[in-house]
Amino acid sequence: MPSKKKNHTVQESLIKNWLTEKPNGESGVFVYDATKGRSYFSRYGGKSRFSFASRKDLYVLEYDGQRRTELEDWFAGLESTFIKGIKRFLQHEEQAIFQHQEELDKFILALVGYRHRDQLSLSKNLELIKSDHSIRERLTENRNLSDKQILLENTVNAINASAVDFGNRIHIVHIRSRDEEFILGDRSYLEDIVDDFSFFTISPNSAIAFKPTQESSYYETIECDASLVKSINQAIAANSVSWIVSSKEELTTRYQPDMNNLGENDSVFIENKLPIKGLRYK
Repeated sequence: MPSKKKNHTVQESLIKNWLTEKPNGESGVFVYDATKGRSYFSRYGGKSRFSFASRKDLYVLEYDGQRRTELEDWFAGLESTFIKGIKRFLQHEEQAIFQHQEELDKFILALVGYRHRDQLSLSKNLELIKSDHSIRERLTENRNLSDKQILLENTVNAINASAVDFGNRIHIVHIRSRDEEFILGDRSYLEDIVDDFSFFTISPNSAIAFKPTQESSYYETIECDASLVKSINQAIAANSVSWIVSSKEELTTRYQPDMNNLGENDSVFIENKLPIKGLRYK
């Protein structure tokens, strides 16, 4: 079997933060899987673990008869740095989250990557490339490139352009909840929700709010009430189209009706690497 065939749209190491144990000792997460139209307990074990969050060769390109895995490799490197930062947040090590600037830069790339790398964005963008020749010409002058290569190259450009917006400086607020749990979805990146802050959940009891800053990067921690957690969860469910995950079965049941209630979503391309070109589906 080819290597790196199953590509996770949300990294496995992040989903693991929602692991829980059933009375029979099984470890896993509770999922509502919209692609199957049902809820179930996804066990953490075996080759098919967290299969709801993976797609075959999503980031892999067939080129000259060979499988090119550079993008999947790039994501893997970013994910490694990202989860290290997340663990430090969860261990309340805010003063030593990033050891050097390169680590922070990779963390930002990984974080904003979730704005562009989900299956919905990729499939919609690929659909546009195939259906509108003028868009293809804007993205590349090379007529020999496959539609998928154009898509993946410009996904990388989009991620880098979004990271450039931060200018290597970021204000991060670690939001901690004691009374209500956060969920995770296939599209958990919530952009510019409140006062230019975007949101992303990192564990059942934690989320981060973040935005670029003109000052030096800094981090702070706040406690939040249950109403804020519920609002964020509703937004995540509404923005997600394939699945939501929780460590409690009743939460996937509660938020399943809210899924995919935002209608069609923005498609973002990059022309000549910068600036971002937004193409809306309405």
